[in-house]
Amino acid sequence: MYYELFIAFRYLISKQRKKFVSLITLISIMGVIVGVMSLNIVISVMNGFERDLKKKILSSNSHILMMDVQGKGICNYKPLMKRISNLESNIIGISPLIEGQAILSSKYQVLGVSLLGIDLNLESEITDLKTNIIEGRYSFYPKEKGIILGKELAKALGVSVNEKITVIFPKGNLANIKDRKEIEPRIENLVVSGIFASGMYEYDKSRAYISLTKAQDMFGLINNVSALSIRISNIYEAETIANKIRRKFGLCYWVSTWMESNRNLFSALKLEKTVMSLILALIIFVAVFNITSSLIMTVIDKTKDIGILKTLGSSDKSIMLIFILEGIIIGIIGTTIGTILGIISSSLLSHYQFIKLPSDVYYISYLPVYIQIKDVICIFLTANFLCFIATIYPSLNAAKLDPVKAFTYE
Repeated sequence: MYYELFIAFRYLISKQRKKFVSLITLISIMGVIVGVMSLNIVISVMNGFERDLKKKILSSNSHILMMDVQGKGICNYKPLMKRISNLESNIIGISPLIEGQAILSSKYQVLGVSLLGIDLNLESEITDLKTNIIEGRYSFYPKEKGIILGKELAKALGVSVNEKITVIFPKGNLANIKDRKEIEPRIENLVVSGIFASGMYEYDKSRAYISLTKAQDMFGLINNVSALSIRISNIYEAETIANKIRRKFGLCYWVSTWMESNRNLFSALKLEKTVMSLILALIIFVAVFNITSSLIMTVIDKTKDIGILKTLGSSDKSIMLIFILEGIIIGIIGTTIGTILGIISSSLLSHYQFIKLPSDVYYISYLPVYIQIKDVICIFLTANFLCFIATIYPSLNAAKLDPVKAFTYE
């Protein structure tokens, strides 16, 4: 194989009589470089979106949510919390939750929100609300009359810390009300004790937190709660643990995981990633066709050389191997440079964040990038395999060339 590789290199780097052949070879290499680089950058950006989105969703929500099937609330939730915590060592936190809809009113705006009643001490084990506080304090001061608002919600309402805000909500437990005419509005005046920024525009615009006891009083749940929020150490075991809870506590409770709650969102991201990969893979296919064209032109240009090699005793296999190696060398050069440029570009994009995004359209303000080595290796190997496939047809034609005809037409 030594002399085949030597000749392949000579054909690739030597000055050819037909400059057009050299130009096609250069275009082929550039096409592979651009295709591989673009694909690496786009895949890294899509991985960054998925990773960042997953991180922010999980930092603001429980990994597993347990609710009463009938929607009347979970009674005697404290003993139930102990039983669940003893069920699996992977469970690192459980917190009671009350969720309801309400209207917040200020001097400037009236908005509907999702009002969440939480126990601050237990909530710190479930979400990152405590670390997300950017103004005020992580408490419901004064005397359980406080409310914690999202950054965008506070901005829309035109309120800041220590300012009063009016909460309008239905009187009593909606689950126990059969006739909608029985619903009477109730009004509470609360004080903004803190403002949080989760990084998710949707959460920052539509969520507000109050104390668990205040929520029980407002929504008429007395000693009940709407749900139990559960956090686990390994998020990918959520479904396994959820199944254990279902088997242990029967059909009285509805148990969902973070994957089920956000299935549509992550499925859309996966589909978008696949489509973008296929679109950019077309660039590599074009470059692969250029490699085929380049080798065909090289075979035509080197007809006399092929005839000489066959006269000297070279086998069809050796002739075929020469042009296969030439195509593989083009592929390796293109994919290597493209991979390096893709990694460098992705790293610069991740470090300097020079591409900004409107946070009111997207959930983040910058373009996230996450380089996965397995994706880089997969793109590199796939591109090289396609380059190898592109060499088969022209190499077979070169191997089938009759030496007598090679000298006749030269």
